[in-house]
Amino acid sequence: MSIKRLIVATIVVGILGVTASARAEETAFGGKGVYASAGGVYGVENFGFSGYDGSGGYDLRGGYRIVDMFAAEAEWQHFTKFKDKPGGTDLEAYALTVNGRFYPLTGRFQPYALVGLGWFHGQADKVSNTYHAGSVGSRFALGVDVYFTQRLGGAVEAAYVLPLSGSMASDDFDVIPITASLFFHFN
Repeated sequence: MSIKRLIVATIVVGILGVTASARAEETAFGGKGVYASAGGVYGVENFGFSGYDGSGGYDLRGGYRIVDMFAAEAEWQHFTKFKDKPGGTDLEAYALTVNGRFYPLTGRFQPYALVGLGWFHGQADKVSNTYHAGSVGSRFALGVDVYFTQRLGGAVEAAYVLPLSGSMASDDFDVIPITASLFFHFN
């Protein structure tokens, strides 16, 4: 074998090795399996009525990564208090949705688009009575998962929650949740 062929063979084997190594790292994060996450959420109110500040709260999720590019999950989001600016009635709200996530890229940084459907509920307590409203609604979001290790990571997400029925829809009880969370992938 000539020196030229040996050099070419070495370069080809090296390139294949680097490519295989890069592909192994890419698929090492977020493969098929169960995941759970917990984090904080801040809801920016986008109500059809004014006078309220945003609300803090928490976000819990559990899901299954079906393939590298798609996951299905259940999400519970609780907004503890939308404070009424003039000192009137404070609002509490929660959302329980079933979501689908699409990951166009895999690797350590995984941006995603999310679409969900579920149940939304709002409650306002006044001295004389309590207001309750429920609605079927949708959730649209963009976010990114960042893996610290092959199983542990963090995520940030911005969403839009849109009630579709009942008084929550007619009152424009829309919310823009901004979420930061930690997740664990059980693969």
